[in-house]
Amino acid sequence: MDLGSDFPFAINKQILSQLKDIIPNGTSSHRNYQGKIYESPKYKIPEISVGNLLVTNVDVREVNEEYNKDSVFIFHLPQNIYNQVVKNKEPYDINIPENQGVVGRPVFENYKLLLDFPNATICISNREDFSVSNCIKIPFENSSKGITLTIATDLGPKRFILDTGFTYTVIDETLAPNKQYFQTSSFSIGGKNFGTRYLIVRKIATDYFKVDGFLGMDFLRDHTVYIDFFRQMLYFK
Repeated sequence: MDLGSDFPFAINKQILSQLKDIIPNGTSSHRNYQGKIYESPKYKIPEISVGNLLVTNVDVREVNEEYNKDSVFIFHLPQNIYNQVVKNKEPYDINIPENQGVVGRPVFENYKLLLDFPNATICISNREDFSVSNCIKIPFENSSKGITLTIATDLGPKRFILDTGFTYTVIDETLAPNKQYFQTSSFSIGGKNFGTRYLIVRKIATDYFKVDGFLGMDFLRDHTVYIDFFRQMLYFK
């Protein structure tokens, strides 16, 4: 799942070649966080199941390997800082099979989405509200660029896109020139300060995305996140 993706599905070329009833449907343009544009073949598929959720008449694009390669971060941090960023956490299951594709944000925008990262569980509903007791509540903007929220940091209030496709939380290089990372003692969402965080510094296409950074899995994986697309409200626990 990549909530930063504005396309419903991306599937590896090898998997696409095995599918029946697949119809070529032109190409799809998409950008990485630095604004580079990629072109991928696009297809129509009759249906795809995501758990118990059946999606019909589906737009699918081929995974762009150049995009994947360009998305890899290469940086060198002091060991103590690196441990703080990744928190010495390993993947949930070392036997998870190789990623064969991506499920993007548009698949979920007509539902209420509960992401229980600590328990590696996803729940989707189009009717029932999930329990939001003892949760931090914050409004968000949902645009073609992504789920955008404001986070208060030592640099002031900054706009972030919630992006499960980012391993780390990233800010634009203009906010911390000539640094690989920025330490903020305040990281406040909805009035709750989550304390010191280390933010990776990278060049971001801020003019295109209209944000200062991306909220990544280094933060999200410690929390349960409920996204109510109907009310455009986020709940963190």
